[in-house]
Order: sequence, then structure tokens, then C-alpha cells
Amino acid sequence: MTGFQGKHDAQGGPHSGYGVADVVAHHLGRSAGRSGNLHPAAHTLNAGVVGRPLGKWSLPILSVAVAGDAGGANAVAPVIRRLLEMAGVTVTCQAYAAAVHLWDTAGFNPQPISQPDLGSCDRLLLGTSVNQDQWELQFILEAKTRRIPSLCVLDGWINYRERFLFGDGRTVLPEVIAVMDEYACHAMLKEGIPSESLRVTGQPAFDDLVLFD
Repeated sequence: MTGFQGKHDAQGGPHSGYGVADVVAHHLGRSAGRSGNLHPAAHTLNAGVVGRPLGKWSLPILSVAVAGDAGGANAVAPVIRRLLEMAGVTVTCQAYAAAVHLWDTAGFNPQPISQPDLGSCDRLLLGTSVNQDQWELQFILEAKTRRIPSLCVLDGWINYRERFLFGDGRTVLPEVIAVMDEYACHAMLKEGIPSESLRVTGQPAFDDLVLFD
């Protein structure tokens, strides 16, 4: 695949030297089949935080990205930028609340949300939010109905379960939740989030901290 070709090791994971956004994009680009393991048996990432690959690339990839709260929007933004650099990948951004201004400023041209509109996409990338609307969860439900793989990027170390709770008490989980570190992973396990949903990837927004080094 142009874009990620040459960036995978023998185990199918990204080579070291690539950022967290590459790792998350790698997962989103995989098919729905997955292992329950949180980490591959061996990989070359220095931090040792990439989860097991989810399948094989299938082109073209038509992705929809959704966010509301600022934290989620900022966490997903580096992944969107990385995806847009890849040949054969199209990303349509849909936003509400604080994410509208943040993604507009980033040049993503976000569309306002009035209903869960997945169009003809075959991948769903989301931030997480704790607010009255929680459009992310509604998009996940629509994706499940249409058998579209979905991945949420966690942005912080609080409100783990609340991010996936509807007001009526239902828990709505994507296929994959990309979490920042082992601490967050174990905390989510304690709150009943199934291990097969979790991948320890790092926080994509932290990639930008190198700009201040």
C-alpha cells in the first residue's frame, strides 16, 4: 500500500520511529477481524504499546471522523492528518460542539451533525465526549447496524465508562478503543470494558509536543 508500505515490521506492526498517530491509523486501516491480545508477541516500537494488527489493508479506504468535546477532537486530529497523507484514503469529518471550531481551524472542513451519516464509508474514527448529545455513540450504533469497523481514541484519564454510556444507561462500545497507556487500560478493565476492545497505542495529540522540544 502506498503511504504505509515499507513501514511495517515482520509482525505486521509499524516500524519504530513513527508516531502515535501512525499506530492508530494502522489500526483503523485494518479489517474488522482481531485478536483479543492487547499487544503482539514482538514488535519494534520503543514504547512497546502497539496492539495487534486487525487484518489486512483494503483499498480504497473511506473514513468518517467524528468528534464533539475538545479533548477528543485534539486526540483524533493527528490521526486525520496522517490518514490524509496516505494515497487511497479519504476522510470526511463531522463535528459538533467544540470540535467544529478546532477542526475548522485545522483545515479539516468539518460538516455539522444532524444525524449519524456514514455515507458510503467503510471505517469510522471517533473521539470521545461526555456531553448531552454524545453523537459519537449514535455513530457507533449506526456503524454496528451497517457492520462498519469503528475505533475511538481516548484522550484522558477520567470518565472512562461515562464516555460510552447513553443517558438511558446503555453501554455503547466501538470495536476498538485506542488508549493512552497501561494505566488507562487497566482502569478500563476494572470498570468492565472488555479486553478485546482495548489497544494501548499512546495519545496521538502528544506527538505534537515534539514541536516544543
